[in-house]
Amino acid sequence: MNKYELLQQTSDYSISFLKDNALNMVVNSENSMSSYELDKFLKGYFTKVERAFFGSRKRKRGDRIERLVTLQNLSTRVHAHILINPGSLSVDKLKMVLQLVWNDVWDRKSTRFTMYLEKNRSAAGSSIYNNRELLVDDESVNALGSISTFIKKSPQLRVQAEQKQRELLDERLGKKVSDKAWSIKVKQLEKQQKKEKNGLRRQKQISKNRALKKK
Repeated sequence: MNKYELLQQTSDYSISFLKDNALNMVVNSENSMSSYELDKFLKGYFTKVERAFFGSRKRKRGDRIERLVTLQNLSTRVHAHILINPGSLSVDKLKMVLQLVWNDVWDRKSTRFTMYLEKNRSAAGSSIYNNRELLVDDESVNALGSISTFIKKSPQLRVQAEQKQRELLDERLGKKVSDKAWSIKVKQLEKQQKKEKNGLRRQKQISKNRALKKK
């Protein structure tokens, strides 16, 4: 997979991932912080946010906040672009808790870290913009490779996605696809998804290994 294909695949997934009420968050780090260190910090930060909502008990997948975290290395300070799906949570309450936990983690007067949060305005625009460094930085980590990224896998959403794919296939062919033909198509899609997932897993491991070597 070349860098253009990786950018397109990551962007396509980001667009399908985002809900209409998604939030866009930008975090700027300390000058001396590496992308790996910022990634670890953000994972811990979101754990605190989730505990604020769901308590300190062992969390189930439903007690997690979905987010795609993209780390960018080419500016003076490493920073992160984060796309957040509120899910069943109130958007206003989520924004408030994100800010309160941030203030609790970092002193209000601290200038070492800055955080900006707003409603996401464009799924397509943010999906390309957030991952653009994949084209120019060989060590950039795509949004699906960050350890602070978390994606829920809802059976209902998968069913809806499959149904939508079947409708699009019917429309492209100009006729209804038989159950047998669709079953074959689903197997092909699953095989392709598995291949892409393994590719992204390798990308994640390579990025981790590079970060560890730099430490």
